[in-house]
Amino acid sequence: MTVSVYSQPDFHGAIQGLNNGDFSRLEPLFVSDRSQGQPCPIIQWHQEGLFQNQSKALSEALTCVCFLGRTDVAEYLLRQGVDPSGGASTGLNAFH
Repeated sequence: MTVSVYSQPDFHGAIQGLNNGDFSRLEPLFVSDRSQGQPCPIIQWHQEGLFQNQSKALSEALTCVCFLGRTDVAEYLLRQGVDPSGGASTGLNAFH
């Protein structure tokens, strides 16, 4: 899934954006396509195992979804064991 930088980044672009704290730009990655019954890209990538070696970025994803109010994705990530005190590249973590 490669998409234009101006819409939804691919996985590697998302990792870079998460690690840089580009949370507003990444918001589309946390929205499910309910009409197709598809989870959001972050959950899909997690289920595919793409975050296996990206624990820092996954923690940043949890912080991002908390900032954006995406409670469904936050609940999923917490159930997967993502540490809410991680992901503090912006100076704040998911608890904030």
